[in-house]
Amino acid sequence: MEITFILIAINVAVFLYTAWLSESLNINTLVLILLGGNFKPLVLQGEYWRFFTAMFLHGNLTHLGFNMYSLWALGSTVERILPKWKYLTLYLLTGLGSSFLSHLMHGNIVSIGASGAVFGLLGALIGYVVLNRDMFRNGALFNLLIIAGINLAWGFQPGSGIDNFSHLGGIIPGFLLSFIIKPSRR
Repeated sequence: MEITFILIAINVAVFLYTAWLSESLNINTLVLILLGGNFKPLVLQGEYWRFFTAMFLHGNLTHLGFNMYSLWALGSTVERILPKWKYLTLYLLTGLGSSFLSHLMHGNIVSIGASGAVFGLLGALIGYVVLNRDMFRNGALFNLLIIAGINLAWGFQPGSGIDNFSHLGGIIPGFLLSFIIKPSRR
């Protein structure tokens, strides 16, 4: 769980820095743009690094809390079945996929958060259960699909402020990468 805790620590440190700059726990949108939020007009000017940096920014304490709890819950499981470099590769690739789909589907919003990469871990877990049922307890697939369904449904609620394209951009590549990035631990 070392990588999971490092990722959580990075996200918390970045949040504290953005809160300090914003002088509030509700982070100023300009601060999010300045520090690398996924903002289409700037990405179109060549600032592709925003696909990466957006994964570590959060809009408020609740946003950070939900994402870090989910990262801990799912990440600690994935980290037990993958070598560290495979786990980190999966996390970063699905986070980038999340940012990319959000960029394609939205106009001038600032998309941020670790949830796309966390959904990538969820997608990979679904794939691992499908491919390796003997590694998981009965009911694991059902439980993972319920988690995915509830979270996606919540994000599709009008006015939720949740970027479900980001979530889909994480879970779909996560599932597909589970066929390539194989577990090596039981």
